[in-house]
Amino acid sequence: MPVRFALLAPFVAVLVALTALPDHGHAAFFTTNVVGDANCDGHLTGADALAVAVDLADIDPPAPCIAVANVYCEDALNTDDLIALLRYLAGLPIDAPSRCFAPGREIDTQPVSQGTATIHGTHSFDFDAGAEVGSDGDVFWENLDTSDPIDMKLVTDVGQTAVLPGADYDALNVVFLNATPYSDDDIDGPDGPVAAPDGPNDLSAGTVFAVKTDMGNYAKVKVTSSGYNLEIEWVTYSGTI
Repeated sequence: MPVRFALLAPFVAVLVALTALPDHGHAAFFTTNVVGDANCDGHLTGADALAVAVDLADIDPPAPCIAVANVYCEDALNTDDLIALLRYLAGLPIDAPSRCFAPGREIDTQPVSQGTATIHGTHSFDFDAGAEVGSDGDVFWENLDTSDPIDMKLVTDVGQTAVLPGADYDALNVVFLNATPYSDDDIDGPDGPVAAPDGPNDLSAGTVFAVKTDMGNYAKVKVTSSGYNLEIEWVTYSGTI
């Protein structure tokens, strides 16, 4: 634990105990449409900044919507995000990247495309159009070894991706997707048959990942089956507000 947070940890723990979080029942995953609303109560207040401080101090459990407090939406949650929330609450300007939604805003954009689809081996998929394309798709389902019918990898083409371990696909919305750090890294798919794989498969059935499209929109994607073809369910939300 960083020294600066270690010194504050006991005091933060007491404050957390005195800060009542909203009652969300026993759901495993919560959601909010308000940027920065770490505790999922529908408002951005000092309690959310406190929740970020708690998270940075490595005090468990984290606030249920801590992911949307990633104001700078480029890297993992850090002290810059905490400072940004405090500046917002103090009425001071914030210099977050233009693609990041402003703290305190309630965002509810409409889907650009949605449905189920098959991304065939050696084909690209455009999440804005919601269709396979001949080239310049957001992702490309690559066969790494033509002598092996199942040795696949999801390659970022003109888009960017992020695997979301443990995410609830249905609860994900554009606020969470905007706050997600994306990369150009490829994602390993199946290598060999499911019954006897030759390597890891980071896109097994049930995996949820996100895509930032080249048009600045955000897609949540759930894998329903992966082999030579990748079966998916997806919703693409507008990144324009």
